[in-house]
Amino acid sequence: MVGMRPAAIAAAAGIDKATLARIMRGRYGTKRFRAPMVYAATAEKILAVTPDLSTVPDGHWVDSRGARRRLQALGTRGWAISVLARRTSFDRKRFDFVLISGRVSAETHRAIADLFEELWDKDAPATTFGERVARTYALQRAEAEGWLPALAWDDIDLDDGPSDTDAEPDLVDEIAVELALRGERVHLSDAERAIVIDRAPEFGWSNSEIVPFVGITARHVTRLRSAAKAAA
Repeated sequence: MVGMRPAAIAAAAGIDKATLARIMRGRYGTKRFRAPMVYAATAEKILAVTPDLSTVPDGHWVDSRGARRRLQALGTRGWAISVLARRTSFDRKRFDFVLISGRVSAETHRAIADLFEELWDKDAPATTFGERVARTYALQRAEAEGWLPALAWDDIDLDDGPSDTDAEPDLVDEIAVELALRGERVHLSDAERAIVIDRAPEFGWSNSEIVPFVGITARHVTRLRSAAKAAA
């Protein structure tokens, strides 16, 4: 579930950790068994858990991939880790830890996700001497360590790797575009996806409605539209 650990899933579902462990591992005590059934009430609680890191209770650990990628993406806009930390209630050491650890607390993930939603399309300020120094350092670090911008990811939490835009041709299949705009699920190149997103309002599609047909999240659709407007 989007990097949710068993303890976090159990807490979100309101069930005992041992119960979830038995269901996941088929283990009771020291004997392994194949459980013939799960109580309906228990199953309903588990299925009701929204597969979203925003629902994980504070104090639980989640995969750090999404938080780490968000910090790195902000770094490509000149946002230094120290500057970002000062915009939250956490110290810099916690954000530094996110960049090297495989897991992060749910509350830290949410703080970074909130920062990302606020700043992903904004360059870090460079008015004062201190701001210019911090911004230059952040940009140099991002380049040296190969950090990727926000739009490199279709789903920043779940993607195994960035979108390989160079692997896809620039040619556009107009039939694929038309089928997608009619509500058909077809494979789209990045160029075709951009056209579908641009033309979607003409067909009455909202950001959330077009998501199943372009293969990316609603937030990513919003970011692509914002980037297109900024470039126009």
